[in-house]
Amino acid sequence: MAERTMEELLQAPTEGYGEAIVLPEINADHFEIKTNLLQLVQATILRSFTELTQVDTFYNGLNENEQDSLNAAAGGNLLSKTTREALT
Repeated sequence: MAERTMEELLQAPTEGYGEAIVLPEINADHFEIKTNLLQLVQATILRSFTELTQVDTFYNGLNENEQDSLNAAAGGNLLSKTTREALT
């Protein structure tokens, strides 16, 4: 059986859920990440999140231009790759 792509793995049933996720407008134009917070997040990511979740969160955190650049570097849409191919 062939390994499924990230896009296939990330499919979720949407029927009956409507607009469950609403993205708030962000009014700030610059941010500061505290070093201790970054270290905490890094420590939490090793034992809490799968590689699929990490790649998905990273990819969806990019703006459209950044996603396009990443897709070009990956030789196609990153979400059409397997998780292992995306990490490579």
